[in-house]
Amino acid sequence: MNLRKEIYLLMLIFLAVFVSGCITPFTTGPGAFYKNDVITLEDYVITETKPIPGSTTTIKFLIRNNGDKEVPRVRIDFFDTKGIQTEVECKNGNTLSDRECEYNNIESLDERSFAITFKIPDQKDIAGPASFNINYQIEYEYQGSRRITIPVIDFDKIKKPLTKFQTGQPSIGPIAVEFDPPVGSTSRRDSQIVKEYWGTKGEALEVKVNFKQVSSSSVGQVIPTKVEAGKASLKLIGMTVDGKRRCDFEGTSGTISSKFDVTVPASIVCNFRADSFAGQEKTVSIDAQFSYTYQIQRSETITINVERTRQIEKKG
Repeated sequence: MNLRKEIYLLMLIFLAVFVSGCITPFTTGPGAFYKNDVITLEDYVITETKPIPGSTTTIKFLIRNNGDKEVPRVRIDFFDTKGIQTEVECKNGNTLSDRECEYNNIESLDERSFAITFKIPDQKDIAGPASFNINYQIEYEYQGSRRITIPVIDFDKIKKPLTKFQTGQPSIGPIAVEFDPPVGSTSRRDSQIVKEYWGTKGEALEVKVNFKQVSSSSVGQVIPTKVEAGKASLKLIGMTVDGKRRCDFEGTSGTISSKFDVTVPASIVCNFRADSFAGQEKTVSIDAQFSYTYQIQRSETITINVERTRQIEKKG
């Protein structure tokens, strides 16, 4: 059998397995192709961790978008270089200074490369062995979303909804949102308290929106994330804001927006009322969307090898 026929046969076998459902080419969610750590540094290299005076050393890495959406902007800023002269290489990006690069519109699962070169001072400018930390920051913009669906009953007609409260899957990203919906009833099963969630016609439906961080600690030191006023919104379907009760959002119907800044972890609350309905039950929904700037700080230690320079001078 020649090579062409072998390849053709392998393609037929793969197609048969794929159609049978044994292979899933795209799997969404953290742990598959996508990660909540949306921006990570890959292929991290330091060309010389113990450079000699008068030489250079370079830190270089790839910036990878592990999210399922485009990242509109990423900025790398070596804000603390201890006064050492530097030069950056921002491939497919914009040079902001001799220590900063900005990259725009990084598509899902795409990468960009970054490099910064340090010009180590000459021997005469170094008083003695020097070890210092280079500090830098990764900053990027991202957004998240989630949906909930709440059954609302006419208590005069039924005592319990026929449908269930549902929460959509959280979006990919380092910041996620969860909801505390209205509790319709509680019961005890064995030693556990079981809550069921629904609303009642004519009564307020209080919903708490909880923002939390879900990234891993391996990315670096995370700066507390702020979701600014107006950057969190709720699209209301089948209900309006209860004007007599607390609501941390501007607006009364349609899409309402957060009134103030919140620093994650944080919660904001709003009370609603279901629109009028004639039957025994209806469902209402909330589509939450939010955007934010995420900041991570990292550091790298560089030690100037003065002793090695002395050894080279002696040999010379």
